[in-house]
Amino acid sequence: MFRWGDCKSSLSKLDANTLQLQKQAVRLFPVIDRIQTSFAIEAELREIQFEFAHNLSAELVIELDTSKFEKILNNLLSNALKFSSKLGVINLTVEQLTNTQQLSIKVKDTGIGIHPDDLPYIFDRFYQSKQQKENLHGGAGIGLALANRFAELFEGQLTVASQLEKGSEFTFVFPYQKAFLQTATEVEEEMQVDIDFPLETTNTARDYTILIAEDNADMRAFVESLLKPNYQVLTVDNGAKAWELLSSQKQDVDLLLSDVMMPEMNGFELLQRIKDKKMQLPVVLLTALSSSKRKLEGLTIGADDYLTKPFSKNELLARIKNLLINYEGRRTWAQSEITDTSKKIQKIENVAVDQVWMKKVEETLKKEVGNTQFGILELASELNISERQLRRRIKKFVGLTPNQYFRIIRLQVARQLLETKQYETVAEISHHIGFSNPQYFSKLYEEEFGKKPSEILSKGNTL
Repeated sequence: MFRWGDCKSSLSKLDANTLQLQKQAVRLFPVIDRIQTSFAIEAELREIQFEFAHNLSAELVIELDTSKFEKILNNLLSNALKFSSKLGVINLTVEQLTNTQQLSIKVKDTGIGIHPDDLPYIFDRFYQSKQQKENLHGGAGIGLALANRFAELFEGQLTVASQLEKGSEFTFVFPYQKAFLQTATEVEEEMQVDIDFPLETTNTARDYTILIAEDNADMRAFVESLLKPNYQVLTVDNGAKAWELLSSQKQDVDLLLSDVMMPEMNGFELLQRIKDKKMQLPVVLLTALSSSKRKLEGLTIGADDYLTKPFSKNELLARIKNLLINYEGRRTWAQSEITDTSKKIQKIENVAVDQVWMKKVEETLKKEVGNTQFGILELASELNISERQLRRRIKKFVGLTPNQYFRIIRLQVARQLLETKQYETVAEISHHIGFSNPQYFSKLYEEEFGKKPSEILSKGNTL
């Protein structure tokens, strides 16, 4: 997303002929793939089909001003998304043109299109559509004006073809110069930790160790039997023993599954000690308490999730798998960070700041939970940081991309609405959290929580 201040500054520099490209050798495909991945996820959330095709070599290295290139591509994709409705299609095509050292980038959508009277002025600064039915594609044209000027800096050309009510196609063609890459650039390093991955592509499930803290022998044996086929499992019968094992660090544990009501040390006390020691350990609380207040108490202390007894096998396995995927994302990020002493000290000092910042992110997303036009670009603008900084910080803190995190926030709000019976139908809840397709919402909900929303609404009790 282009901010007015950034646009005004950049256009002023362009007008004064003082803005120049700052090129460096970069591997092109990771740059484009990172951008398209974020838009593909957002398109999926809006039920828009996103297609990406290319003929790029994975090893192609060129001289590129990555920042300005990203602004061009982000603006074209953002507009395509903005002016497309659900069930629409967006095509991103990137080609190395044959017999010429040029690249062609096409962004095609099946959106509202551009009125013929507006088309000649689409790249003019501040131009406003004269049509009453729809605004000009791209708003007041400031973003497209800047993208066009950046395209000229690349000695390239940005063109558009469009039919009203049928869609638009923007094409950016520019010459490129091959280069040699000595070391991985920051862009590539970011790409390496931003790619989505299933649990199976990192550690195998059997490599993860889960600690069960449960005083009821039958329940402990039952949970252990559900987890053992897929995970290494340790069991203790109270919170004190669990804390002794965790604090000794003699045994690696990847996730804690703890009952709330236990002798010697209950689940809340155990959770508080874990958080006081700043252990990066996912914690799921098992509770027979139906009170939302008690669940909130655990989540406020820092529990990652809760399950209300009785729960199904699918619920348990779905929640554990998703939490471990997030945990693996955080761990992958941590391993990719520089590990010198000064960085470690700074990282510890920044924990409290990060928590406050993430709370603001969560509150912002919950406020916009039903806004289908609110996505990663709008969130970055709201938080007054760049899209790249947003991705890096959220990935660092929760192990997810911003779009994945926003989806989880939406589903958690839906879970709360279901449990408190604030709506009578799945469709009502689906629309409340920004999903126009209740079937698609139900599919995502079941994948996240292991139970269909309709199952919860059909019962008199929660979960």
